[in-house]
Amino acid sequence: MCRRALKIGLPALAFTEHLDLTGWVIDPEDLLDHLRPLVGDNGLLIPEPLDVAGYLDSVERCRRQFPELRILSGVEFGQPHIDADKARQLVDLSALDRLNGSLSRLIRPPTCSRSPGKYRATLTPAKSTMSA
Repeated sequence: MCRRALKIGLPALAFTEHLDLTGWVIDPEDLLDHLRPLVGDNGLLIPEPLDVAGYLDSVERCRRQFPELRILSGVEFGQPHIDADKARQLVDLSALDRLNGSLSRLIRPPTCSRSPGKYRATLTPAKSTMSA
């Protein structure tokens, strides 16, 4: 990817990894085969923890190998309004170049439940979640 970035004239590149700490209900059929074992009998997908040291080591290797390219680190932090304290225990978020928040669902955990063929959740009204 770094070689390609240089070849097409990009001055910089950002590598972001997923930082998901809260599970969610999903039908295993909606996942790639290698992710299906992460779904329990209750339909709850529990993401694997981010390998922070491995991720940062990979970014540093790329920076050393391609010093002419500005390489940024970062995470896409799923559900930051729920998991900020857990995330801080795992990684120093201020040490990353980019921190992207991701709200894929507005759910108050652990009230997710699954019914056959349908998903139910106690939703947090958007007005109380988002502010200008």
